[in-house]
Amino acid sequence: MNDEQRNQIRILRYQGVGYMKIGKTLGLSRDIIRNYCKRHGLDGRATELVIIQVVPVTETEVFL
Repeated sequence: MNDEQRNQIRILRYQGVGYMKIGKTLGLSRDIIRNYCKRHGLDGRATELVIIQVVPVTETEVFL
């Protein structure tokens, strides 16, 4: 598995895509995808994954 595939797995999991579909898309087995996801906290139901976004704050907003 290369870095591009690892990035694609993360993106697809955050989009709610399952192990089997990711595997078919990337040409890897479902078990390889599942094991990678378990090791990197991407396991469980794909719909339960949450993306945390960091929103920049301007100096004027800090003092409000």
